[in-house]
Amino acid sequence: MYERGLRAIKLASSSLIDAALQEYVASHFDRVFISMGMGTLDEVTAAGGRLEKVQELFILHCVLEYPTGPLLAKEGLRALRSRDCST
Repeated sequence: MYERGLRAIKLASSSLIDAALQEYVASHFDRVFISMGMGTLDEVTAAGGRLEKVQELFILHCVLEYPTGPLLAKEGLRALRSRDCST
């Protein structure tokens, strides 16, 4: 894709454990967005190390909270409030 002019890529959190993919991406893309999802701190740290030569690396904090919406209330739960989330 790099040869087609694409300089940015977003990796799903499932890619946190794919070292070969991360090494390829690090040598072919200037800007990388990688989702943390349910990754562990060790997995995120290792991925960051493999992607360290990327010019712009964005680690996306994703809150995985399921079920959502009305299903939460049914389970006696509630969604996170805006004031409980930092930006």
